[in-house]
Amino acid sequence: MHMLLKKKFPWKSLHLKTDALNKMNHLKLLQLNFVELNGSCEKFSEDLRWLCWLGFHLRYIPSGLYMGNLVAIDMSYSKLKLFQPPMVVNPISYFNDPFKTT
Repeated sequence: MHMLLKKKFPWKSLHLKTDALNKMNHLKLLQLNFVELNGSCEKFSEDLRWLCWLGFHLRYIPSGLYMGNLVAIDMSYSKLKLFQPPMVVNPISYFNDPFKTT
């Protein structure tokens, strides 16, 4: 399991090039906490099953991010305004709704 961990509410985000993640073949679990990725998500592992990206910095899901095998996604504390995955083949069994106001 590869994990990039920051404090829950950092003062600034960590910047990371997508090249660092593109080289991780067969990546199934990914947790990014307040990380801003620079570059294309098109070469991410298609094996990705679980994505936890706290503090996601974009307002939309990148079009190149393959989500066909995801079964769980958590994007709490994100700037996400619209959740329209580019492609979802399998139904997501766990989704932590960042828009939920309870």
